[in-house]
Amino acid sequence: EYGSNIRELIMELGTESGDLKIMERIKSSVTEFMPFVTLVGYQPIKRVDENGSLEKLSAVITFSAPDLSIFNMTLELNFYEAI
Repeated sequence: EYGSNIRELIMELGTESGDLKIMERIKSSVTEFMPFVTLVGYQPIKRVDENGSLEKLSAVITFSAPDLSIFNMTLELNFYEAI
């Protein structure tokens, strides 16, 4: 099974327990499928408007792949963004 299967945890993004679960799943997948990558950071983004409606759910992952001379690259995973 390829991937981190984090869809079921999306609504927990931005909570301490949810962020830990999401990062553990990402870390497990990266370790299994891309062992040359080192995860450096994780920043959840959960934005709501002034009415409390959800505007955006995403996470920024920072990683390095020293063997490929890649250091502190960021990748934003967008799970939801209102239009």
